[in-house]
Amino acid sequence: LQITILRELLTVFSGNELDIGITLSLWLISVGAGSFTGSKINPKLKLRSAFALSFVAVAFLSVPTLLCIKLIRPMLGVEYGEVVSLSATFISTLLVIFPLCFCLGLQFPLAVSYMGGKSPAGKVYGLEAIGAFAGGVVFTFLLSGRVETSSIVLPLCVLSILLSAYIVGRKAVIAALVIPFLFYFIFKGTGPAIWKSSEAGGLVKSVQSRYGEIWVTKLKGQFNVYSAGQFLFSYPNVQAEELKAHLTISAIRRLKTFSSSEALRAS
Repeated sequence: LQITILRELLTVFSGNELDIGITLSLWLISVGAGSFTGSKINPKLKLRSAFALSFVAVAFLSVPTLLCIKLIRPMLGVEYGEVVSLSATFISTLLVIFPLCFCLGLQFPLAVSYMGGKSPAGKVYGLEAIGAFAGGVVFTFLLSGRVETSSIVLPLCVLSILLSAYIVGRKAVIAALVIPFLFYFIFKGTGPAIWKSSEAGGLVKSVQSRYGEIWVTKLKGQFNVYSAGQFLFSYPNVQAEELKAHLTISAIRRLKTFSSSEALRAS
């Protein structure tokens, strides 16, 4: 989930080194704020219910977070291929990721209290590290470039709600699965609508690669290709193609002239 959200943000903000630093720092600050708040929760409260509720919150916020990331450029009035200003990058990134990251931060102290026993913090940290490693391996070698973003996040939402039902011991929590699926279908229908309202043209195709999402749009008979939010090239591009053709033809003519002179010398 973390890798997916970060990749989407890098796509919106063109993925330069400055944006990577901004995104990671705001992510850590937001998670830290959640952990600090979670550590202040009264241990006498129903920690089992609070821990289970944190999984439901993550499930409810994951797909809307992706949707808000997709809407950053249209809301700011910035077209694809343009660079978002520094202040807008800070503010929009913080507003979009803070609710989800805050809930993720809450989970660690709640998990420590839920585990109890001897050295619960060490156990929770160890399990979290194992999960992070396993998630990174699965994403890098199995999912990256093969599965689209929404199809990765939806199963994670389902898993979170099932874990919540298991922790609290109530099957009625499973009914909450309706919400992530509803958000999923809203997200699927939003992408083409965003491109249709953009000056970059309507979305023809969107595919995942290992290094980011690739979009192909069409505007007045011209196809435009974007990768990770950055404009790559257009086709047909008469002006650029004419330049390439002139260089090629000039090289061929020079080659023919050279060959003719060599033939005359030989004769």
